[in-house]
Amino acid sequence: MKDLNAGVHISPNIQSDSEIYEIENLACDPENKIEDFLESIFDWTGKKVLDIGCGTGFHLPYFSKKADHVFGLEPHDSSRLKALSRIYHLELSNVSVLKGSAESVLLESDSIDFAIARFTYFWGAGSERGLEEVFRVLKPGGFFVTIDNNLDRGTFGSWVKESFSFSELKQAEIEKFWIEQGFAKETIDSSWVFDNHLDFEKVLKIEFPKTYQRILASHKGKSVDYTFNIFYKQKS
Repeated sequence: MKDLNAGVHISPNIQSDSEIYEIENLACDPENKIEDFLESIFDWTGKKVLDIGCGTGFHLPYFSKKADHVFGLEPHDSSRLKALSRIYHLELSNVSVLKGSAESVLLESDSIDFAIARFTYFWGAGSERGLEEVFRVLKPGGFFVTIDNNLDRGTFGSWVKESFSFSELKQAEIEKFWIEQGFAKETIDSSWVFDNHLDFEKVLKIEFPKTYQRILASHKGKSVDYTFNIFYKQKS
């Protein structure tokens, strides 16, 4: 894919099927348990927020409601343009979308109060340079939060392991990495809830292209148990 920064990996769902990924975002965590937890550890009212790998900007409006300014960082050109279109049509004057990656954030040191990376897939062992860059732009006392799938709990996690051969050892290695980096961990049991079965099928196709038919045959209903890991650390 030509419109990616050097060194950035392709995200096969949002970058190829952004409209369907929008449906997935709307279905994810309908009780807003993730947002409730984020707000419990840090109040970004009047603060500066950085959304790393913001994609098409789905979460930018949420942060903009309380933040002084929100920066969305996105390496993928097409996704970044869609994020810009979103903030334009919503008339969000306190949101900017920047080109960059976790290892290249075009912001000054000690300029951000709260940074978040949600389902960016590249966090874990090998992302040390990206972590250094995030903590460079964070102010002392600021928080960095990364959100990812917990593969050991929930129906969604079991589908991921079955479809992509992810093992319990891999999950343990990821969690060990974050703990060794000084992060605290919160596990949140939530769900996917879709408006209709067709939307559910569309999302399964982009997330599990090789196994979605088997999943559809075995799973009835429009709701799926989904567990998240949240790792977070405050800059001293």
